[in-house]
Amino acid sequence: MTLSAIIWFLAQSKLTNYWHKLTDPTFRGIYHVNAFDLAMMIPYFIVLTILAVYGLHRYWLVYDYYKYRKNVPGPPPAVTEWPRVTVQLPIFNERYVIERLVEAVAKFDYPPELLDVQVLDDSTDETCEVALACVDRHAALGMPSATFIAATAKASKPALSKTD
Repeated sequence: MTLSAIIWFLAQSKLTNYWHKLTDPTFRGIYHVNAFDLAMMIPYFIVLTILAVYGLHRYWLVYDYYKYRKNVPGPPPAVTEWPRVTVQLPIFNERYVIERLVEAVAKFDYPPELLDVQVLDDSTDETCEVALACVDRHAALGMPSATFIAATAKASKPALSKTD
């Protein structure tokens, strides 16, 4: 190929035509970009790009859902040896909540011989009495290893000042 054929081919390519349209001086001088236009357009296009990426991600999630919807795992294997579990319930001045809290823990579906429940109370109001009565009532009904630990300043002072 000769040099003139290569130049003629490049002159006819779509990229060259696009470049000439992009750099066409016909409307030059009619509009000039100013700072206000840039201050409006740059954040607009940044937000537009972020929303477009978010939308594409949502479409990808829907695609994955339909692709893997039949890939459901089977039931878990049976547990042969359950671990020992301690549930600690820290409370502070929650006399209206403690009964519902202990009631919810008493309904746990877990082997009772492997479940310890500790109510840790540091209250300064009558929550200690309500919590103790609630724990005693549920312990009498068979709640496993229900323990009430009062850590108030009055309860802890003798333990701290005790010397052996």
